[in-house]
Amino acid sequence: MRWPSVVSVVCLVACATPSGGKDSAVPPPIATTCPDAGAPPEVGEGGLRTSGISAAGLVVASGAGDITYVGSHSSGLWRSLRPGTPWRELRTRVMHEYGDLAVDPADGRRIVHSSGGTLERSADAGETWTTLPFGGVSATPQEGTGLVFAVARAPYDPRELWAVTHLGRVGISHDEGDTWVEDPGLPTPPYRDGGGAIRWRVLPPDSPGGAALIAYDHGIWRRDPATGTWSGVLGDPVEGSSMVRDPRDASHILAGAWQSRDDGQTWSRRGGPAFVALSVDAGGTTWAGVDETRLWTSTDGVGFTARQADVGQPLGVAFVGDRLVVTGTAGVATSQDGGVSWVADDTDVVDVGIAIVEADPVCPGVVWAASRCGGGVFVSEDWGRSWTHVDGPHHYVMDLVLPDDPEGTAWIVSDDKLWRGDAALRTFEQVTRGYHYHGFAVDPADPSRLLLGSVGSGQYADTKATIYRSEDAGRTWNATSGYPNTPSSAHAIAWLGPDTVLAGFFKGGTIAHENGHGIGLWRSDDGGRTWHDTGVPARDVASIVHRDGTTWIATEAGLQRSEDDGRSWRVVRVADTLAVAVHGDDVLTLDRDGAVAVSNDGGDSWRVVANGPGGVAASDIAQVAIDAGGAIGWVTLFRYGVWAVPLRP
Repeated sequence: MRWPSVVSVVCLVACATPSGGKDSAVPPPIATTCPDAGAPPEVGEGGLRTSGISAAGLVVASGAGDITYVGSHSSGLWRSLRPGTPWRELRTRVMHEYGDLAVDPADGRRIVHSSGGTLERSADAGETWTTLPFGGVSATPQEGTGLVFAVARAPYDPRELWAVTHLGRVGISHDEGDTWVEDPGLPTPPYRDGGGAIRWRVLPPDSPGGAALIAYDHGIWRRDPATGTWSGVLGDPVEGSSMVRDPRDASHILAGAWQSRDDGQTWSRRGGPAFVALSVDAGGTTWAGVDETRLWTSTDGVGFTARQADVGQPLGVAFVGDRLVVTGTAGVATSQDGGVSWVADDTDVVDVGIAIVEADPVCPGVVWAASRCGGGVFVSEDWGRSWTHVDGPHHYVMDLVLPDDPEGTAWIVSDDKLWRGDAALRTFEQVTRGYHYHGFAVDPADPSRLLLGSVGSGQYADTKATIYRSEDAGRTWNATSGYPNTPSSAHAIAWLGPDTVLAGFFKGGTIAHENGHGIGLWRSDDGGRTWHDTGVPARDVASIVHRDGTTWIATEAGLQRSEDDGRSWRVVRVADTLAVAVHGDDVLTLDRDGAVAVSNDGGDSWRVVANGPGGVAASDIAQVAIDAGGAIGWVTLFRYGVWAVPLRP
């Protein structure tokens, strides 16, 4: 089987349990509280792709003619060339981020997009991109023009662009972004830290020499056409994407719960819903807006009627050609009758940032997944056929640890935070915050004893890769000792016994873990207080599994097995191995080149059940898992989807 080119979901694995790191013990008898997941999917050689996790937080819809674009801050920019056709993820400079989009109303192929603060232009509907000389990811509050948060085209000339940065700087271009004139801009930068990107909107003048406006979640600013200076005209919160000018009366502007009848000079509350996004068709005959719960439509921009679109929490809305497009937390829907009836239109619009997947260690068919690009945490109770989002600000998730009791404590390692939660209620609270964390394990003999590994380079970097130890369930932490100063990642941790622990170090750097190399496998015989090098001939240890007296490590030097608590090792599969999962005598691995291999005799013999895209970059994070009942395995590879694979011929 070849992995498909269509982008689906991604996942890492973590068959991690509090009974000792990854897959540390044979699952106990299935609890009666397990949900009825139904029958497992039929999986043949080559694997079966599960349904995708919808791209979280689709905040924007836009387009022109037949071409539609939707954007998500966790899954980037997507395009559909014709109604009802599959969506395609567009490879912008920062693919998983979305800022703003300016589409030429006369030619939907011509777009300008801000991604991660950088402006890019495409003339072929996103096939190729040109970086524009305004803003950029290297800009800081002390230099450059800042990160571009909003961009728009002037209605009287689509080549005239207006852009605004997080520093309040305003750029104007008359040649579609090739050159820029910097406007004096806002006198007081609204944001000094780059925050609030999703709430900005710049509204160009309706005619040459007219007034321009900027909306963000602290108010509205207006540019006086006579003096060219900006002044605050509204000091109340406004969602930037809700500011729209009436095509039939340019002096009539709506923004959130406010409206202006004098071209933005004064504002009054209009009553009715407070919109987070608002759009109007070209003729001004139909308006559509979304608040935090539902969709609203109007024929005059004054009185609005509630509608229902099945997109979860609605976040974005736009008129594209003869269609009304609404986006939300659960996908995309379109309507051709002004919002009365809807058709789901989100096939293949999925969260490409999913980087974690873990099979529940007790309940068959229950799978958890999480994103490393802001989408959050998800749970499926039907073998991956459908997914439910877990509430919480879980951004770049690095690890999930699930309990051997369906109602026990679950753990999430996310960015620079550790979260503890109720596995049944799926509610989480922050336990600690500090650095970029990765490896995590709970002592099976004493669940109050925790080990947490940090990364010594990249964003949120620690002073060095460090393993922290807590004896009070995370209330206090102390750094352990014995390993050298290294910028790598304390990547994988597993308890082998009451005092015996193994820790694997991997590449460091950003969340992609693409810099340098790790320092191999380290051992502690005093419960993680002090560590010493095991001497295993491998630098990058991606995962560790300890189960039923046997220990496994996935390394660039191959999959290695120990039957004496890590004192001696034997390579059982020669391949650059990213991940391993174990269930009884079944062993599942994923190689760097995407090959998926299965052993049914504890690692003595192997067969390849699927082949990936080959040449996987070092930054790609991927793992595997085995269902609690041993029916199927789960395999994921960043940007290529969640797959169920057979464990037996």
